[in-house]
Amino acid sequence: MSDRLKPRLYSIASSHDAHPGFVELTVGIVRFEYNNRPRGGLCTVFMADEIDTSGAPIGVFMSPTKSFILPEDKDTDIIMVGPGTGIAPFRAFMEQRVFDGGKGRNWLFFGDQSAKTEFYYKETIEDWMDSGDLYKFTTAWSRDQEEKIYVQHRLKEHGAEIWEWFENGAYFYICGDKTYMAKDVHRALIAIAEDHGGMSNEDATHFIEKTMMREQKRYLRDVY
Repeated sequence: MSDRLKPRLYSIASSHDAHPGFVELTVGIVRFEYNNRPRGGLCTVFMADEIDTSGAPIGVFMSPTKSFILPEDKDTDIIMVGPGTGIAPFRAFMEQRVFDGGKGRNWLFFGDQSAKTEFYYKETIEDWMDSGDLYKFTTAWSRDQEEKIYVQHRLKEHGAEIWEWFENGAYFYICGDKTYMAKDVHRALIAIAEDHGGMSNEDATHFIEKTMMREQKRYLRDVY
């Protein structure tokens, strides 16, 4: 007897207040060839190709997060880093922040390979910019120029302003790939604390990893 498949967890990409009764997801469909046979992600291909074909119910369950949530104070600034499908929870965050009203500024860092093909939620983001709900939007398109540009490079470029936001009590969120991206972003934050906070490497590491992450709980990660 084969083992049961493990459930696949996806970040919810919508606010319940903005879409009552609906849960929306941001899913990258995984397809590839192996030994000349088409293969793909079990869950993503099922969602893309088969989900509506039989009408059979699909098992869904909620796994609530107690930590990766918006600050209670709606006037607190937030910085969100979500390249690729890591943008999912930040679409939900933005919908909620717009619904809630509040004076907190919202700054989104987003990137993927190319603006032509991977600019998810482009019109929605542009609407938030036009309305002033998104205070700042910083992109990192890795293949739209000769040198590769990723979100951690953009963070360092804006290091002085990010440090001002941190000193003003901003929350920092990151969602996406933990193997490379999250580690690179983490290193960029320590470098920002050194360069703009005037800290030694040891103090900067302590500030990011102990003070912001553990004590103040305003550096929050949803990485996979």
